[in-house]
Amino acid sequence: MSKLRLVALFFVLAALAAQPALGQRSGLELSQEGWEAAQASEPMDADEAFIRQAWATLLGGDASEARSMLSRWLRENRNRGNPWTPLALLVRGDAKVALNDEYQALFDYEEISRNYAGSPEFVKAAERTLVIAVDYINGKRRKFLGLRLTNARRDGEELLVRIAERLPGSQLAERAMLELGAHYRRTGEFGLARDVYGIFLEAFPTSPFYRAVLLARIEATFSQYNGPEYDGSGLIETEELLDVYEARYPGDLEVQAELDALRVRIDENQGQQLLGMARVYLKRGEKASARYVLRRLLIDHPRTVAAQEGLDVLRDRGWLEEDSGS
Repeated sequence: MSKLRLVALFFVLAALAAQPALGQRSGLELSQEGWEAAQASEPMDADEAFIRQAWATLLGGDASEARSMLSRWLRENRNRGNPWTPLALLVRGDAKVALNDEYQALFDYEEISRNYAGSPEFVKAAERTLVIAVDYINGKRRKFLGLRLTNARRDGEELLVRIAERLPGSQLAERAMLELGAHYRRTGEFGLARDVYGIFLEAFPTSPFYRAVLLARIEATFSQYNGPEYDGSGLIETEELLDVYEARYPGDLEVQAELDALRVRIDENQGQQLLGMARVYLKRGEKASARYVLRRLLIDHPRTVAAQEGLDVLRDRGWLEEDSGS
């Protein structure tokens, strides 16, 4: 692994580590005692009291009973505009997670996201969804017939995209995009990683992780190039990204040598593309076109191995003498 890749990976991992610790669910934000203290001086209606009882039941370790209680309450109140509905959905989703049925919990969190965007539970539902999404892209399978048989990777990817779309500019959206980009890099889907990182750079221009993501995008863009016979637009884009990086972080000695080496590789690959084009023209008998491309190769990429090979072709065909004579 190149130093550039190592540095980019290090900073992206550091970015994820610096975010709130969502990888392990720590339970509900309020303990039973904390909620009691917060509500002690306020009047409590019957619905609040019931949901509070269900929450206490969950915190007490009986997630199955808490889920049943809230399911009954939701059947009676969900479609009546009851203001406690989003909290009931959140707690029931948490009960399902506690029962190791996180996929079913997503339906409750999703209902909050779609129908109760203005509620305090909206962000909490997104936080819980992010945890599940990260588990899924990291290999956790969905249950089928009671067994974890179904690959949930695509579900995780979709969930991360939804979080980024629903909470634009937020830390949760930032975290979701970092996770998604890192996931695509791990799986070798560099085109998707490039796209995610491009969106991140536009959405979070002042992010403390901007440098890491820019490096990661440079790597992902260059990694899309498959050889001289394929489209070379990614090489041009990589050069442009290198210019952006060096303008934004001048004198970055930590990766400058690697960036310089990458420029050399781009130069050589672009030279090889021209050399391959010239050979195609020669094979077709289009000598004038081949000669033009070889001249361009020597002018645009003079320090490459491809230029030396092109020079040999010009010399073997006597075109050097003709050029010097003209």
